[in-house]
Amino acid sequence: MSRRVRKVEPGIWRMDDARYQVGYYDPYGRRRYKHLHRLDDARNFKAKIRDDRRRGDYVDPKRSRQRFEEFAAKWLQTKIDKKPKTYASYESALRVH
Repeated sequence: MSRRVRKVEPGIWRMDDARYQVGYYDPYGRRRYKHLHRLDDARNFKAKIRDDRRRGDYVDPKRSRQRFEEFAAKWLQTKIDKKPKTYASYESALRVH
């Protein structure tokens, strides 16, 4: 396990394996960390998280997962304007596979 070597700026640390660790709080108040290989990527990630939280658009990647079956059902509902045979083939492909 890598250890922090030095603080680069608030919320970003340089690790001993040449990666950067970004620390942030999710909307539930839990401390999260992400490891990136470049300092620019770490700064961009930190800025994105900050901006998403300000706008209220933050989505925790671990909580955003959904089953394919749920996604496919929602997707199929957007295809109701297709011809009946096309819709039936979409529905069949999702049901069989």
